[in-house]
Amino acid sequence: MNSTVSDHLRAYGGSGPPLVLVGEILGGGASWSGHAERLSSRWQVSVVTPLVVIEAAEGRLPSADWGIPEEGRALASSLDSAGIEKAHLAGWSMGATIVLDFAMAHPERVLSLTLVEPQVWWLLRAQAKLVDVMRTHVERFRAFTQIPITVGVLAEFLRMVGALSPDENPVESRAWRLAWVNRLAITSAWKVVTHDDDPARLGSLDMPVLLVRGADTGVVDQAMTESLAELLPHAETLVLPGGHTSHLRGMDQFLDVFEGFLRG
Repeated sequence: MNSTVSDHLRAYGGSGPPLVLVGEILGGGASWSGHAERLSSRWQVSVVTPLVVIEAAEGRLPSADWGIPEEGRALASSLDSAGIEKAHLAGWSMGATIVLDFAMAHPERVLSLTLVEPQVWWLLRAQAKLVDVMRTHVERFRAFTQIPITVGVLAEFLRMVGALSPDENPVESRAWRLAWVNRLAITSAWKVVTHDDDPARLGSLDMPVLLVRGADTGVVDQAMTESLAELLPHAETLVLPGGHTSHLRGMDQFLDVFEGFLRG
């Protein structure tokens, strides 16, 4: 991939400790823009757009060997280029998977970790939880690699991950325009849900961790957050009203808790 640091990491400026927000599979760094604008007066804020989203925005698929480890390495490289040695890291959905991978590889560089609806399907597989439900979801995610990503297919994906309610018109959603531009990224979603890791690595994470989920989030997402809470030594959980996008819909409440957590 030929993305530059400016494509991958956008600095919002600000003073205070570094805070890096990693975006999800369709919105990329823009999915954190509202939070970043409000936080940048008190924190040195940067947002990260995953490589797979950068490629999708250009109408390309990522390389065949793309996966969460590559995203973790790209995050490390961009932090190096930006001169950020240590930071508070936060990620949403796939972005949470990326920052968790980075934290397990570079714990000395992480001041705190915030995981919003983290996609750690590997942890549920290791614990043999929700086996049939997850198998069905993975099969559908794989199917997205074989079919055109139409309006209907993208809407199906958004409903699967809980970003749209069943009765919500997708094209009227505030996230639709960006999701449509980056729609090719969902052909790589199966690599996120089939990514594997070792649960034993979680026990070595000594930094504070904030786990965030919606009260109405799906059964798989809820199970992933609960399993992480059991295994991470210094984790606390915030449950917000809503589903997969609860930290967006309830931004005021999220930011109040989030900044309190960051300040320790």
